[in-house]
Amino acid sequence: MPNRKAKKNKGKKGTGRRQDKASDAFCWANLPLELKEEILKYLDINQLLKLEAAMGLEDTPAASYPPTEAAPPKEMFRRIAHALMLFDLDIHPMMDLMRRYDAIISGSCALAVILDSDFVPNDIDAYVKTESASPFVDGLVRKTKYERSSHPKDTKIYKGQRNGIVKSYNLVHAVTGKKINIIETGVCPISTVFAFHNTVLMNFIAYWGVVCSYGTLTCRRIGLVNSTSFNEGSSKTMAPATEESRQKYKARGVKMIWNYRGREDVRKSWADIRNHVCGEWEYCPKTSRNLNDSGVACLVFPEWRDKEIEITMVHWRLASEGRCKIDFGMKLGWVHSSEGQCIWLL
Repeated sequence: MPNRKAKKNKGKKGTGRRQDKASDAFCWANLPLELKEEILKYLDINQLLKLEAAMGLEDTPAASYPPTEAAPPKEMFRRIAHALMLFDLDIHPMMDLMRRYDAIISGSCALAVILDSDFVPNDIDAYVKTESASPFVDGLVRKTKYERSSHPKDTKIYKGQRNGIVKSYNLVHAVTGKKINIIETGVCPISTVFAFHNTVLMNFIAYWGVVCSYGTLTCRRIGLVNSTSFNEGSSKTMAPATEESRQKYKARGVKMIWNYRGREDVRKSWADIRNHVCGEWEYCPKTSRNLNDSGVACLVFPEWRDKEIEITMVHWRLASEGRCKIDFGMKLGWVHSSEGQCIWLL
């Protein structure tokens, strides 16, 4: 996953002594534990990564990590535990099942822990390959109070879909009625994330950490629509389900846009958008991306930093239409994995 580098401060000549005094005056390690824990609650994944880099702990494995330190990985783990607790799930057996069957959690639950937003996910979306789906579900049913839903509407078969999804069905909590959506995929689960209709949802929780594919863009609450508008028509009217999702995240302060052209509100908010090179900048809709590039925000839990982790490498490019900044034309999107699988996006 991507290397994270702390930005160097650029100061004027003669200000070194002043900066040294400032750094002496404010030191994270000297803050009370309660205050540090409170500060961490308000940081998004980008800010957590920057803080961990400033602490010099970004690549530190669990054996060398300060055991009592309030730190970004602990905060991220706390958020995931809290999100799962809302659905009466214990984080440790859940992570164990995800590790055993190579499953991930995506959707609004992943976005909530990345942004530390105050909204509560309505459900949990778990993605797992078809060959691992049955034992994964059996494990959930055996270890929790969730049961398979017998309602016909709770099962959907996807035929002719280009997103890699084969089938989805629900597990329902026997007491609360809350749902876990199980999404079976014919490709590696991570690949399906990049077929989502918007970049703000291209995130996932794995047993080893959390990934936000459009790190800074998502943390600025900006999302690019992943479509050429071919399916929506010339008026760019989205499908009902997509439009419902757009309105939901709009209410949560997320701007979902087709491209940067004509969006002065977005362009003025971030100089990188105004100055970017189309097809090269990580957050340009015309740029080909991969999980190892610098646009990905990835927080790996310390206990997995010194271990070999099998991760399917994924490359993708968004489906986009029209002009971005200088690049014109409609481009089909695609998702390629190191397993040889391919998804084409319209």
